Amino acid sequence: MKYTILVILSAALGVGESAFAREAILEQVLRQAASWRVQGVQPVVVMDLDETTVDSIPRRFASLQGALPAACVGVAHRLDCDRLEKVKLRDLYELKNRYDFSELLVAAQVAPSSWSSDLEKAMVSEYLSGAHIELDRAVPGADHFIDELHTSGAKIVYVTSRFEDVQGAPTRRSLEVLGYMNPAQLSELFLRTRGQSSIDFKQKTYETIQQEVTTSPTPAAVLAVFENEPENMMALASHFPEALRVFVLGAMIKAGALPEVTTHIQNYL
Repeated sequence: MKYTILVILSAALGVGESAFAREAILEQVLRQAASWRVQGVQPVVVMDLDETTVDSIPRRFASLQGALPAACVGVAHRLDCDRLEKVKLRDLYELKNRYDFSELLVAAQVAPSSWSSDLEKAMVSEYLSGAHIELDRAVPGADHFIDELHTSGAKIVYVTSRFEDVQGAPTRRSLEVLGYMNPAQLSELFLRTRGQSSIDFKQKTYETIQQEVTTSPTPAAVLAVFENEPENMMALASHFPEALRVFVLGAMIKAGALPEVTTHIQNYL
């Protein structure tokens, strides 16, 4: 019965981005988490990292700056290099989709080419290398919301496509600094291994979480899920159909459909 109530409440909130809807859905998650704990049910909240709870745009910006020197050797693309070297961190935040490199090129007045494609690949490679993770910061308000989740008794499970081998250790340090994970909190972190596509990794991890919840020695259930990629949100809805769904706008690799009952937010303020 409690799951049916949650879905109805989420549907009533709709998919708008108003401050009322944002506050209502976040407050509902916190209230329900506290209520479940009183009832003896362990609430579990599944959250993505990059651009869902962690603002990694400073890391993307640093990766662009790191990739430019090698790409700008010689004079063939000097004008394009000059324009991209003038890009500021704030310019990335002004993009409609902060993950869209082609949108950044338009803003910088750089025509797409094989050169810009190679530059993007070099930037993404550096971004995925484990470099610059110390620049990560909380999506506005996420640190406070996550702290309240812990206070409410929720267990937070972070599922990220970051690679375990090169990004695992710095990611754990970063989450400790951000206050997202520490030994006194109920939390778990899943990272991707080499050879897995992002969606395959996430699907398999959601199955693992399902099994953990089902076989828990004490009653447990997934209360809410948070994501910024439509494909991953669809997978979450498939595995946890009764959970509240919160989609964080602003950065996605690939656009796509979302589950019908999904609340959109820009941040957690």
